[in-house]
Amino acid sequence: PPPTGKFNISKQALQAVLAMGFSESEAAMALYRTWEDPDAAVALLLSEAEGAGGEDEEEEDLARAIELSLKESSAAGASAGAG
Repeated sequence: PPPTGKFNISKQALQAVLAMGFSESEAAMALYRTWEDPDAAVALLLSEAEGAGGEDEEEEDLARAIELSLKESSAAGASAGAG
């Protein structure tokens, strides 16, 4: 769970992440989670941003694959039973 209240982070590290265009709260949280490593914080924020859109696509692809698989298996079963 994310920390509540105030926590201290390096202003220099914060400025480095803010320069990449992230909000102060996002930057501060990422720095807290990465032990004040600006590079790791930016990587974390970027991966979370990519993951937010990517998960839905993956779920849709998986659902589509399952649906096609079920259709194929039922069609194969029907043709095997008819033969």
